[in-house]
Amino acid sequence: MHEAGIADRILDIVVARAQEAGAPRITAIHLEAGALAGVSEDSLRFHWEQHAAGTPAEGAVLHFTEVDTPTDLRLVSIDVADDDEAAGGTEPGGTEPGGIEPGGIEPEPGSAVPSPPPGR
Repeated sequence: MHEAGIADRILDIVVARAQEAGAPRITAIHLEAGALAGVSEDSLRFHWEQHAAGTPAEGAVLHFTEVDTPTDLRLVSIDVADDDEAAGGTEPGGTEPGGIEPGGIEPEPGSAVPSPPPGR
């Protein structure tokens, strides 16, 4: 059940980064899951949909890449839509890990998604 807290923490991070960039809508979140992540992708997706409802991240897709390193869950990149895309004018842009492409936001370098505080 800790996936609910993780979904909430991811939401906090991506909404803050999108607001900083002036992006009205988040379309996708790219995550890396290492051996220490201990996260059920299905459970996280379920909780993500619940937590993202009514926010700029509503409808955003979570993309997971499993990595062979002893790491936690790491936020790699965020795909966003600009005003035209948010209005349905064009397709959302994408990002490449490690760089910012039009339509994408890179999180803080090496940003792990911290575990939620106890009781959250």
